[in-house]
Amino acid sequence: MEQLSKTAKIINAKKADNAFENAFVTQHKSMYATKDHLTLLTKKAKVFLLRVFEDVYQKLGQSSIKNMKNNKFTFQLASLNFAVDKKQMLLGFSSDSFPSFNICDYCYEQFDGTSKGSMVIACSHGYHESCFINSLNKKCHYCEKFLNLGVDKNVSSLLTRLSKLGPKSNLVESLEADETNNLES
Repeated sequence: MEQLSKTAKIINAKKADNAFENAFVTQHKSMYATKDHLTLLTKKAKVFLLRVFEDVYQKLGQSSIKNMKNNKFTFQLASLNFAVDKKQMLLGFSSDSFPSFNICDYCYEQFDGTSKGSMVIACSHGYHESCFINSLNKKCHYCEKFLNLGVDKNVSSLLTRLSKLGPKSNLVESLEADETNNLES
């Protein structure tokens, strides 16, 4: 019984004495800590976010795709008010088939207007749930084809570069030179 009493006293003392909090937590009063200041800041944040998302909503559908020379595309993002290269967009915009936003990218039938039964996957292609699961086996074939072609292209490029190397050539210098040429073009 005496042992239990001692243990209870030790636990009670440790509960009240928080050495970790005393060592690492410094408490100071913020100049914005008053309720009035926090209310004002909350209202300002709400107004700012409402304006930003109102602008985004008003510019829905106004984004455009511009075809530049050599089949390079840029995308004018109306709601953000700037243009981006296709490398900065989702994977679906680099594939052979740009994503459609109102029809299924597999069967080309219109979505029903509700999100039930339709889905947009990470690459930005949209499918009916049944098309994606049953027909496509949960894969985006447009993006899979694009990625496979990229791997094939890079492997053949590497093999070509390796076959051009002489017996005394420096592989690192050759790869760096090719990488520099690829960045410039």
